[in-house]
Amino acid sequence: MAEEANHTGQHEHSDVSVRGIVWSLIILAACGIVLHFTMQGLWWLFGETVAPKDPVSAWSGPRELPPSPRLQVTPRADLEGYLKKEQERLNSYGVNSETGAVHIPIERAMELMVERGLPSRKTTPPAVTGPPPHDASGGAPVAPVKGSQSHVP
Repeated sequence: MAEEANHTGQHEHSDVSVRGIVWSLIILAACGIVLHFTMQGLWWLFGETVAPKDPVSAWSGPRELPPSPRLQVTPRADLEGYLKKEQERLNSYGVNSETGAVHIPIERAMELMVERGLPSRKTTPPAVTGPPPHDASGGAPVAPVKGSQSHVP
């Protein structure tokens, strides 16, 4: 029954104030209008005080190179030129003027490698110290084969 007494069709007096909302909208609109005319006046003022310059072409005056790294203008032509230069170097004889190193054609270098073999050390490896090597089964030590270059004591 106490609940029925509260439902008399009246509203709560603590609701949102309509008067406050209307005043907030009026103040907001007034600020917007003042801001609009202030910006319009500044736009006009700056337009009058700063004279527009004639457009200047990017190609007039001295050309300055951009800072590194620079982009390639013709990357395909650059690559073709590089590959051509390297191919000429691979197929020619010459001397590097800076280091004095000599280069020969790659085909001749491969022929020499087949004829002479890979270069090897001129010195003998150091003697191995420790127990003699064992066979793979873990059994007795393996005896060196006669004539081999084993340096096991």
